[in-house]
Amino acid sequence: MHQLQVGQLYHPNRTRWPEVAEFNFDAAGYELRLFMGSPTPAEVDAVRSAPADLALLDLAGSVWLLYRFEPGVPWGDAPYTWHLVPPDRRAQPEETGPESRALLQVYLVDADTGILRVIRGVTLSPACTRWLVATIRRQMAAPFDEPAHFRAVAQTQTVYRTRDLVRMADVRCRGGE
Repeated sequence: MHQLQVGQLYHPNRTRWPEVAEFNFDAAGYELRLFMGSPTPAEVDAVRSAPADLALLDLAGSVWLLYRFEPGVPWGDAPYTWHLVPPDRRAQPEETGPESRALLQVYLVDADTGILRVIRGVTLSPACTRWLVATIRRQMAAPFDEPAHFRAVAQTQTVYRTRDLVRMADVRCRGGE
């Protein structure tokens, strides 16, 4: 099994990635993977240590994780659906207590080299954690139409800008608070 280490390849056999943000929940937990082409020192520092603002939105059958690390990385978005997780990696989110906080692992990868630049753990507020668990559980129970899902995500990204999605968010928090 490949051990993730800052300064090393994110994946042992891959040196280039598309520039994209991916939010995922599976047996490994909650992850936000940011693949940025040649991230600037300011972007690396922001993801490593700037305040993390997070927002969550249930829209068109997807959970949208909205994030920013300011100053340095403005609002971005990453849609998620449980149904696209490979069956052998799927997990059910754990029941949460009133003060439970989910841990979001954040990875910044240089998309041009494949080098992992940052690993950071950020906790979600209890309200965001409860919302996320409940929303993923609803997703799990709902029927899924893969082509319709991709059409809905594409339409959402065409109709709305990230800042619109942030304004529409169901819950928001600052990571770690």
